[in-house]
Amino acid sequence: MRALVAPYRWRGAVIRPAIAGGAFWLLAILAIVAVYFPPRHLISAQTAVTGLVGFCLLAIAARWPDRSLLALIIVLPFSGFILAKLWALGVPTSIVRHLSAWKETLALGVIVAGARNFIATGRRADAVDRLALGLVGIIVLYILGQKALAPSDHASMTVRLFAFRTEAGFVLLLLGARHAPLPENFLDRAARAALAVAVLVAAVSVYEALDSAAWNRFVVNTIHYTRYQIGVLHGSPPNPYDIRIWGNVGGTRFIRTGSVFDSALTCGFYLVLGFALGLERVARGRGGRWALLALLVIAAGLLLTQTRSAILAALIVAWLAFRPAAGRRRHWRTQLAFVAAALAIVAVPAAISSGLSKRITAPTSNADNSGHISAFWSGVHSIGHHPLGTGLATSAGAGQQYQQTAGLVVPENNYLQVGVELGVVGGLVFVALTVALVLSLRRAARRRPDPAIAAAAAAIAGLA
Repeated sequence: MRALVAPYRWRGAVIRPAIAGGAFWLLAILAIVAVYFPPRHLISAQTAVTGLVGFCLLAIAARWPDRSLLALIIVLPFSGFILAKLWALGVPTSIVRHLSAWKETLALGVIVAGARNFIATGRRADAVDRLALGLVGIIVLYILGQKALAPSDHASMTVRLFAFRTEAGFVLLLLGARHAPLPENFLDRAARAALAVAVLVAAVSVYEALDSAAWNRFVVNTIHYTRYQIGVLHGSPPNPYDIRIWGNVGGTRFIRTGSVFDSALTCGFYLVLGFALGLERVARGRGGRWALLALLVIAAGLLLTQTRSAILAALIVAWLAFRPAAGRRRHWRTQLAFVAAALAIVAVPAAISSGLSKRITAPTSNADNSGHISAFWSGVHSIGHHPLGTGLATSAGAGQQYQQTAGLVVPENNYLQVGVELGVVGGLVFVALTVALVLSLRRAARRRPDPAIAAAAAAIAGLA
């Protein structure tokens, strides 16, 4: 108990572990009284127990934000498959649903730790902090006043809160991670964990390309992932018996691997950071042959997703690797040139055999490309007609999952998505936050000889 409630300062005052521990047990007693001795039925035993367990997990996450972030890095990509398998093994649906909130609970603990440390240290908010809080404030404004700002939208409060989690969750986690008290070696540990997980995700992508039928049987019949999507998430998978993603260009049918994400887009974007981490380790001569092998596996997995924007992001990462950064050894450009040549030797045959080259060179009249162009202009026109936005959950993400709004607009990119939902002001704040984050990381990469910072700077620039 003492480990969970270690003393911390709040505006100069010290809260003792005994006081915090007493408050914790008082809360537990009040929860028990509310369940078993209420004047009327207020809360079920299952809800109270789940809430108490969640509170304990939150306290642990706030006490050890570094371990919480590492858990998110390692487990999050596989969370859907793990929960689906637990449900298939007979764990009740209600418990599986509660277990799915583990990531939000850990993230909230990191946010609490960051806010607590920010106040205790008396730091001043910089441009990234102000823009992030401004974006979150705009999202909260739409939660509370969406009917006034977007009268045509009729999304329920539950749907809007889900949209808040998807739109503002990572922004708040960014703030929490920036200001949480993390150990000095945390960046190195986080980078190693992220690189290892990226290699595993990419290896699954390669396996899926080599034997897509076996991978499909594993996901559908062993993990029962599509049944979980229908029975627990209330989703509607396109084909409950086949999770494979197929593309078709010029009469050629090819598979786009989604790995453990069951999405080629998500997998491609996810592997960009792993590619940056591997490339940075190679540029600094760390990891030896294993680092080069990891880089090749991640590059192969990324190519097999056939996500052109993610591949473009990886090319930007490679270009930025030739620019100066603190901590790189001498002649790193020459060594990177050899690595780039090795990647090209692997990438070119893979692009030709998988159909990627045809997808890249396909004319704009192709159905796939014309769909992207149409989505871009639909987003632009929506912002032009609704400068205040159409409201939360009226675009990609929550809007697609709940389909509460007629005429759902799914634009080409995330910038337009934010603009569609939050209007011109919200879209501009999101763009400014992205630019500020890129510039902040680039400055940090020039000052500090840390490969994780340089890799993060390159990855966020490529994704932006």
